[in-house]
Amino acid sequence: MLNNKVSIASGSYKEIRLWDVSTGNPIRTLTGHTDAVWSVAFSPDSGTLSSGSSDGTILLWTLARAN
Repeated sequence: MLNNKVSIASGSYKEIRLWDVSTGNPIRTLTGHTDAVWSVAFSPDSGTLSSGSSDGTILLWTLARAN
């Protein structure tokens, strides 16, 4: 959850996009993988996102929260 809005993450080739599900608008794009992203998951507190890629890496993303 970013900015107190429900969001969803989607992976694609080399990037992850976070979406505001209430508006359908993109919130943020995360880059860092060098090949296709196959898996994304939020931590239980929604403060961290993990992503797995065909490049053989798992990245952890700290998601800032705004009040």
